Amino acid sequence: MATFPPPPAFYKEYLEGAENGPPPPPYHVLPTTNQSYESFNRLMTQNMTNIPLDEASEGTFKQLYPVEKPEGPQVDFKHWLKTFLQELVKNYLQLLEVLANQTPDTTEDATTQSEELVKKMEELFANTSHLLQSYRPHLARQHLIKLMKEQIQNRTEAMELVAKQSEQVRSLLKETGAEMVEKLQENRYLLDTLSK
Repeated sequence: MATFPPPPAFYKEYLEGAENGPPPPPYHVLPTTNQSYESFNRLMTQNMTNIPLDEASEGTFKQLYPVEKPEGPQVDFKHWLKTFLQELVKNYLQLLEVLANQTPDTTEDATTQSEELVKKMEELFANTSHLLQSYRPHLARQHLIKLMKEQIQNRTEAMELVAKQSEQVRSLLKETGAEMVEKLQENRYLLDTLSK
């Protein structure tokens, strides 16, 4: 019985030397700014990071918040998310009211009202999702900043701990050295007195 399970079958691809199998597959290389690539069956370039929703959804949904531009004012993500969520709750409650108050006489009218409300809710969900996706780079940057600050703090604490411990070792060595000198002097005195 082995302590560890055997390695996966594809480990042979990563062994060195031609006799150990074919070379490993190449790493995925991101295209340069001039190159294009395909993502979700859509041709993309590096500068297409902030695509408006109406373009991304191919006209299915209208973007309800302003497009973020590098040189212009930044989008207030909190405001728009709060607005979209409030609208979603309001439309959901209206939908429930329409469905609850539906009678055999008003079935056709309730159906059209409920379809309109569902379309509004779909548009709000699409805008909320698109807004959250466009906020991801900001979140990633803030997360990296937080991690780097933690690393700096950890390293600073480690350096302070090492400095403190080295100071303790130095003082201990000085004390030990002083004690050794005293013992040596005592031993010399004893040897001198015994030799006389």
